Amino acid sequence: MKKVLLSLVIVVGVGFLAVSLFLDTIAASAVEKIASKTLKTEVTVGSMDISLLSQNVTVRDLKIKNPEGYTAAENILEMPEIRVTAESLMSDPIIMKEISVTGLQANMEMKNGRTNVRTLQSNMQSGSSAQQTASNQTSSGSEEPAEKAKGIVIRDLKIADAKAVSAISLGQESQSAAISLPTIHMTNLGSEDAALEPPEAIKRVMNKLSQTIVASTSQSFIDDLTRGVGDKINEKLNGFFSN
Repeated sequence: MKKVLLSLVIVVGVGFLAVSLFLDTIAASAVEKIASKTLKTEVTVGSMDISLLSQNVTVRDLKIKNPEGYTAAENILEMPEIRVTAESLMSDPIIMKEISVTGLQANMEMKNGRTNVRTLQSNMQSGSSAQQTASNQTSSGSEEPAEKAKGIVIRDLKIADAKAVSAISLGQESQSAAISLPTIHMTNLGSEDAALEPPEAIKRVMNKLSQTIVASTSQSFIDDLTRGVGDKINEKLNGFFSN
């Protein structure tokens, strides 16, 4: 009897492990597909671990490719680790109690008076409704109902220990700098009665992140420029009074 019970335990354990590995692969592929379509650039996930027992998800090495035309770095965003604690991963909507992003690096590039961050925002917002309608059209011209994804509710999201590396071209000269980004904290994105579709949740977070990157790098650039002008004035004054 004990051998039978032990065999059952082993079979159940192996089966649960197989299901978990299967879910990890499917979920990582779904994240890549939805995020790439929303951001209109390639998004890749290094690995994803889902624990149905603890209702935790860990995403590692999520990378968002630079929009077309920007080449200073391969990726515009790199996120080494994202940790999600959920109330229930199987419910609809999926309630995420906490999302923690650590070690994010943004590679901002200014080219021809435009930045890759703003381009990503513009691409993200452009033509989504028209494209969605067109993709649902059948050959007879009627609309084909698309399968509705589960909604998302995010109680608390925090992006900490992030940095931005900027590459700015000014005529023949270029300037680069690395700065720390302030902690980004967002709460109550969606609700049980008004859950967000995954693309909308991505857009809200990305818009907030983009605004923070642009504001922080712009202020850093202005501070550096101001200090440079001040240094030149001091050099002129020192030279004037020393003669």
